[in-house]
Formats: sequence, C-alpha cells, structure tokens
Amino acid sequence: MISRRGGKAVAASQPRLRAGDKAAPFYKKARDELERAITLDEQQDYDIALHRYIGAVEYSIAGYKRDTSSSRKNKMYVSAKSYVERAETVKRLAANSRGRSKKRAPVPEAKSSRSKTTTSTDDICFDDIKGLDGAKMALYESVILPQTQPQVFVGARKPFKGILLYGPPGTGKTMLAKALANEAKCSFISVSASEIFGKYQGESEKAVKDLFEQARAKTPCVVFIGEVDSVGRSRDQAGGGGGETEGSRRVKTELMRQLDGVGTDNTGVLFLGATNTPWEIDSALRRRFEKRIMVSLPNAAARLDILKSCLGDEPVNLSSAALIGIAARLEGYSSADVSMVVREALMEPVRKILSSEYFKEAEVLGQRGLVACEKRDRGAKKLDVWSIDPDKLLPPVITAGDFEVALRKMKATVTSEDLENHTKFANEFGGGTKKARVESSPHATHKRKAPPSPSTLDRSTEPKSTPGLLDEERKADSSSYVGNCTVM
Repeated sequence: MISRRGGKAVAASQPRLRAGDKAAPFYKKARDELERAITLDEQQDYDIALHRYIGAVEYSIAGYKRDTSSSRKNKMYVSAKSYVERAETVKRLAANSRGRSKKRAPVPEAKSSRSKTTTSTDDICFDDIKGLDGAKMALYESVILPQTQPQVFVGARKPFKGILLYGPPGTGKTMLAKALANEAKCSFISVSASEIFGKYQGESEKAVKDLFEQARAKTPCVVFIGEVDSVGRSRDQAGGGGGETEGSRRVKTELMRQLDGVGTDNTGVLFLGATNTPWEIDSALRRRFEKRIMVSLPNAAARLDILKSCLGDEPVNLSSAALIGIAARLEGYSSADVSMVVREALMEPVRKILSSEYFKEAEVLGQRGLVACEKRDRGAKKLDVWSIDPDKLLPPVITAGDFEVALRKMKATVTSEDLENHTKFANEFGGGTKKARVESSPHATHKRKAPPSPSTLDRSTEPKSTPGLLDEERKADSSSYVGNCTVM
C-alpha cells in the first residue's frame, strides 16, 4: 500500500521475492516502477509519476497472474489497488497543476527543446514492412519481448542496449524505427544531428546529456538517431578530411559516456541508430552498437509483396503471372525504388485522362462512369476533361503497359559499389547472414538463379511469357540492373 508520512508518499513492503519464481521478475519491476513513481510524486512531476504508477499496476497484474502463492497474491492485490487509487489522485493533481499555473518546474522532457518523445503519426506496424525478418527479430528480442516476458531476461541473458541498422538507401531502416514506435509499449525519442549540435560551446554536450536523462526518466525507452554517422563520424574523416573538430569530439565523447552509463543506470534504455555509411562511424562508437544488422535489398518475394501493397485497391488488369514478371524485372531495386515504380505506373492513367479528347461510359469495379478512350471506340464522345462532372469521371485500370512506361523512366538508385561497400562492412564487422554475404559478393562466380515465386519458391511457377512485357526490352534492360544483391 501507499501511505503519506510528513506529506510524502511511502511504499508499503512488497511481497518477498524467491529465486526461480515466475512471478518474481514482474514483482521486482513493479517495485522499481513504484519507487520511481513516489520520487516523482514528491517532486510534483505528476505527469511522469502517473506513467510510473500505471507501469507498477501493469507489472503487478502480470505477476499476479503467474503467482502460485495465495497469500502473496492477496497482498499484491491490495497493493495494486492502492497503486490505482494513488494514480487517480495524481491524474487529478496533474490536470489541476497544468490548468493553475504555467510556472511550475518543467518535467524532464522539457529540459531540452531539441529532443522530444514522439509517437509515429504513420500507422505502421512490422507486418506492413515486407521482408527484413532478421532486423524485425532483433528489435522484437531487444525491445518488445523484454517488456512482455521479463522473466526470460534474468541472470546473464540480457537484451542488447545498442542496435545499428545499416544498408543502402531506401531499404526500410527508418520504417523499422517507425514501426517500433507504434508496436513497442515504451517511450520513443527520435532526434537528428541538427537537434543535437548548437552554436554555443557546451550546448551540444548538454543536449546529449538531457536526451539520455529524459530517456532514463521514461524507461523503458528507445532513443533513435537517424544518420548516426553525422554525430559519431570517424576521427580520420571528421571535419571534411581535415581532422576532427573540438566540438564534434566533445559531443562524441559525451555520447559514448552516456551509452556506457558512467555514474548512471541505463537499464531499460535502447540506443537505435541508422546509417547509409556505416564505415564512416568511429570505431569507439561502433563498439557501443552491440548488435549490427544489415538491412539489404528486398528479394523476389518481398518485391512482389511491396508491389501488391503499393497498388492497394486500385483497379488493375494484371494477372498474378504478370505481377511476378514485374517483380523479377525489379531485381536490384530497393524497397523505396519499387514503391516509386508503382507510383509512376499509377500516374499513367491520370496522364491518359489529361491527354484524351474522347470519353465513353464504362463500368469499373461495379461503378459506372466515364473513362478515357480512343476516337474509334464504340460510344466515344468528344468531351473536355475540365467540364466533366468529378462524380462521373473514373480513372482507367492499370495495365502492364503502364508498368512498361514506369520501368523505362525509373531506374535503381542503389549501385553495385554501394552493395560492395556494405557487404565488405558486413563481412568485417558483422550484420549479414552467411548466405547474404555470398550472394552479394562482387567476386561471386555462381550463376544467378531466376527469381522465385513467393508461393513455391520455384522457377516452375514463373511464366515463360508475361502479357505486356516485351522479351526484347527485358534483355536490353537486364544489363542495367544490379545482379548480385544481399538477401535477408
């Protein structure tokens, strides 16, 4: 229970914890959350104290469900009930305090205006990200699983405290961070180099210190820095090749000091970084990233899933075989490149409407209206697109010809040199699977296999001829695609 002595909140004795007890880790977490909540309650930081009280209740309930001792369950039931009562009181105090005055002491997240807790505005989850199973599994085991099953991570088994996501541009590193912000039941802080560096001496180091103080006050918490190489650039490359500046060295030193947890406790804080140039990161900072994951180009099955996801509910006149053929031609394209190809193909029907002078009535997906057509088509009428009622105009269905035009316009942005550099880094510092390193090696001499079908992963399902895809053009364009790419 929670009592007040001399105007202060005091926690009652918690049930005794026994080694090997499944409920013990949850009760320990509840006790830690309660101690932090009482400290914040005494400091009148009611907003964060409320967050802590709720955490204590959740961990108490989780331990209660796993407890086999009836007497201890009764004690924890009474304790959890007192937590809820105090949380309701703190909630009212927080509301009254915000409405009464704006001059009260700021809560930890207001210490630095540069860093802020964010929840992704995009409704993205891990299921929306195609492929990248290795990266998603690492985030599950380091962030999500320790919160839902803390009894697994006891003793020598501990989650990773630093994860580096690296790979060519457009492969989904930032998307993984956004999905983690939505799915993880923890605070998420996203900052960039521009939010850390300041023009006054000592301001940048203070921003780094405030960032981690805010993260420790909101544990469990994930600190995400995109393009982390701009903050922790190698000493040989810092300052544009002319040596490291004094300011960047101090920031880097403070960052590594906070990651080591010198004089502090970083339990529950995960540092997540993303970069397109991992070889530019300082070796000392690279060591702090205990887990390094290469986020590489999507394989055939992932490219097919991205195509279907980007097309959504748009009306298309494409068979499954045609989509498989298009996915095969997109080998060497990043996930962002594939989505741009789809966007370009989706714009082709719009261009047909703008350039057409004739329209006819037709039915598209059960909806009847006007579609662009040729002059020789039956029922064609000469109309001005600007005078047509918007409720009657329907976009033409997407065909393989639209993708033909899009493929001619949109090319892969990832070069063979990019893949070679990332593969070399993976072989030297880890992050890529053995299979991925062999397939992405520029010295590999094996013949490239045909892209597999997502259902059978077998060439027998790939059509010999794809409607709307010209064989001559496929041969002509194949030399411009990156052949050997890393597959996660």
